Amino acid sequence: MRTTTGTLTCRYLVNALGLLARSNVPDIPGRDSFAGLLVHTNAWPADLDIAARASASSAPARPARSSSSPPRRPPST
Repeated sequence: MRTTTGTLTCRYLVNALGLLARSNVPDIPGRDSFAGLLVHTNAWPADLDIAARASASSAPARPARSSSSPPRRPPST
C-alpha cells in the first residue's frame, strides 16, 4: 500500500471492517413461528453448546450455482 509517507507491505491483511457487527436478519416466511432457537453470528450466546445439535451448517456443502446460467448436463455418450 502506498501512503504519503512511503510504501507499506505485509504478509497478511485482515479486512476487519465490521461488516457483521450489526445483525441483518432476512424476513424469511415462517421465521416468527419457528419453534427453534434463532441465533445470529454477531450475537452468539456464550452459554450456547451446539455440539449435539443438528444445524443447517452441519449439512454437506453444495456448490453454489448462479441463477443466470442453466445447470450443466453431463455429455451424452
